[in-house]
Amino acid sequence: MSLLDDDYDPHVVALLAGSDRPQLRPGQQLRIEINGYPYAYQSLVVDGVGTDIIGPSEAARYLGPQAADTLAVAGPLVLVRARLEHSTFVADGEAFEFHDGMVAQAEVAIRSEPIIVMLFPFLKWWQTNA
Repeated sequence: MSLLDDDYDPHVVALLAGSDRPQLRPGQQLRIEINGYPYAYQSLVVDGVGTDIIGPSEAARYLGPQAADTLAVAGPLVLVRARLEHSTFVADGEAFEFHDGMVAQAEVAIRSEPIIVMLFPFLKWWQTNA
């Protein structure tokens, strides 16, 4: 995660798997969990998805030398941006400020199916062939 303060409009930049690029679009929910603050999830809305799939060195150039040194990334990546609604987050009942360079885990739900189908995969086959 990197905070970008474009005209006082802070954003989070997440590096997601490049293989997921076809399923990513603005408007999806991006959930982040800041390292060191377990279970203090933040739900953001994706407002931009990179058009290109990039490698780790290009991602490092985009994030800058300070942020790039804190991340260990590998494989093809896509940049995703989401606007922060607030300048603070709450963890264990206490408010903390976001700061540029904070590292977080980010995820976007790209597929979903009923739990019954996950437990009994043959139902998916049966549904499409019935």
